[in-house]
Amino acid sequence: MSDDEKKFKISELPDEGSSSSPKPPKKTVLRKDPDPRVEKLQLLSEREKVAVMTQTWFFDRPNWSFGWVIYVLILAGLQFSTPYEAYLAEIQLLDDNTMDLFGGVLRDFTVYLEFLIRNPIILTLLTPLFFKFTKVSDYYFEVTFDGIKTVRKVLEHGSKELVTRVFVKWKDITGIEKKMVNNREVLIILTPDGATGTLIWDIDLGKKKAIKQLLNGLINNKHPLRVFLDNEKELK
Repeated sequence: MSDDEKKFKISELPDEGSSSSPKPPKKTVLRKDPDPRVEKLQLLSEREKVAVMTQTWFFDRPNWSFGWVIYVLILAGLQFSTPYEAYLAEIQLLDDNTMDLFGGVLRDFTVYLEFLIRNPIILTLLTPLFFKFTKVSDYYFEVTFDGIKTVRKVLEHGSKELVTRVFVKWKDITGIEKKMVNNREVLIILTPDGATGTLIWDIDLGKKKAIKQLLNGLINNKHPLRVFLDNEKELK
């Protein structure tokens, strides 16, 4: 053996039957957080699964509607314009022209309407049947099995932009930010693409609690929206 050749000690030689190649590192198995939706579906029949997966929960702060005001004003005008006296005058005129024949017959047919003719203002009691006092706002949002359907953003007063709607899947939500926009409280939904959607958050406290309870069965407790709701003081 020449001096230039490297000399090995016995201790440096590999053990018999062993390989000098390094062993590959063990793969780390990442544990996924449990999905409440999967656990819930396992307990349901096929028909019940379809019903749950297609169900939608609607949340809004409705706008006031004032179409009913015109209806009430018309009835009030009729009340003070003495329509009953005009009705009696028409009946008398018909009697005078038909020798008291058709006026009496007409009054027999309208006897049940005389109370309403005398008091048309009573019809205001039927206002809730004919009109709605509120109407759906542009900023309503829907909670579904797979995510949230909502608006992209709340527009400034007087803006000429059209309100656009987006669908954000639960798995895409990376964060939630609470802000004041246009003098109203909103939640900004963050995804890998940035601010993707907006939830109006100036809704009734009862609705907020309902959302928190609903999401317990849709997303796990480490989800950004669940974390936000769990930290909200008013919801504790």
